[in-house]
Amino acid sequence: MIDSPEGLHDLIEDLRHQQGDTTDCEVKRGRDVELQMLQDRQRQAALDTTMWVRDDVRHVPDSGIDDLDSVYVDTLLRNARNASPFHRDKSDEVLLRNLGVVAKNGLLTVAGAYVLAEYPQRFLPSWSATAAVQLPTGAGSRNRDLQHFEGPLPVMFAEIRDWVGRNMHTTIGYRSDGDAVDESELPSVTVRELIGNALVHRDLSPHSHGKRVEVRLTGDRLTVSNPGGLRGITTAQLGHLGGKHAVNETVYALCQKLTLPDGGRVIEGEGGGIREARERMRAAGLKPLKFHDSGVSFTAVVSRRRLLSDRDLSWLTTAVAGHRLTEEQRVILASMHHGQEWTNRMVRQEFDQIDSREATSLLQDLVSRGLAVVAGERGGARYRLSGTLDLSPDDVLDVAVVSDQSEAAAQPESSQQSAVPNGDEVVALLSDSAAGLTVAELIAASTLTERQVRYALSQLSAVGAVSGRGHRPVRWTVASR
Repeated sequence: MIDSPEGLHDLIEDLRHQQGDTTDCEVKRGRDVELQMLQDRQRQAALDTTMWVRDDVRHVPDSGIDDLDSVYVDTLLRNARNASPFHRDKSDEVLLRNLGVVAKNGLLTVAGAYVLAEYPQRFLPSWSATAAVQLPTGAGSRNRDLQHFEGPLPVMFAEIRDWVGRNMHTTIGYRSDGDAVDESELPSVTVRELIGNALVHRDLSPHSHGKRVEVRLTGDRLTVSNPGGLRGITTAQLGHLGGKHAVNETVYALCQKLTLPDGGRVIEGEGGGIREARERMRAAGLKPLKFHDSGVSFTAVVSRRRLLSDRDLSWLTTAVAGHRLTEEQRVILASMHHGQEWTNRMVRQEFDQIDSREATSLLQDLVSRGLAVVAGERGGARYRLSGTLDLSPDDVLDVAVVSDQSEAAAQPESSQQSAVPNGDEVVALLSDSAAGLTVAELIAASTLTERQVRYALSQLSAVGAVSGRGHRPVRWTVASR
């Protein structure tokens, strides 16, 4: 029975040594899974030994019930009584105490002030948020539509949601009845979920004073950041069964009982929000969500880039007609059409919700359908497009590293850069950093995987668009002309 972080650590080290003593790939893969589970348990055990502080029930000096927004208080009380018979015969005063809005001494709690006060920023200005459209280098201005959001949490949520919608592109879609409707380029469910999470789960401890929720929009992504990291779970657990843990329990409970003037909610409170946000991104054909937890801040990255280009979609329509493929399989096939080979590890890196067993099944299914062929066995297996499908020279050039410098010189620099998958995104990030960026920094600042970043850098370097300097780690910059 392992009942301490130390015991887990010893077992993990034993497994590492065992892995080094065997060459059987199947055994190693099984132990990889077991090792990951043990590491998750070790992190959880360490968290369980840390003293838990309920920051959202601390008392707010110089506050009282008169500071509350009467509209949202009435909504809270009405919904609380409708939801539970226990609350129906309680007075307003008692119910506000039971719900954690007001303390016994009459002062508001942090949760009560942050969620329901008419102007919470009177007590702490950093209980607020900012949003801005960040413009590319050379645009003459750094930001556009910079906004500061204040007021009770539900007001900030609605205003930030509307700000994002206002700055998003819209497309024309069609309902099942044939009527045309305007659709945002990013799924509204995903946007609402991430904004709500940032406001509800932000750090409310004294350590976060001066730090706000920040929303930033660039040409290729939306980022939503909040002070404080995850507690009790890891980014890998988000969206999975049991991957739910409210940092601010009272704030969370209050928001469950609040409705907005338009009838919507800040949070649904069922724990499946991240899973649905991911599904909506997948259904929209957009790149998967990415999450970064530094411990002192948490950032969600929403890509505005589609997984498949119009040309890829056109090719897939004819090439795989009659095959019912998953979205991941379609993306992999389109990449193979451009000359890319795939491995089990690459699939897991590209699609973080897929494990090793699922990755193998996905790739083997393409082989069984005659759409791909495999070379090598087990851990060394590499998959590429079947010869029965059209692999045109023009498509291969999109990802081929140009090694002939005379050929590269004959192409305009912008054309060479744009021909590199993710090349424009990598160059744009490097252009914003005078000191250059490492591979790790590029991954953190983008929606790309390590494989995509390294592949783009190798091709951009080959055509002279970027250059690297230093050693371990190499810092990459835009090549001077």
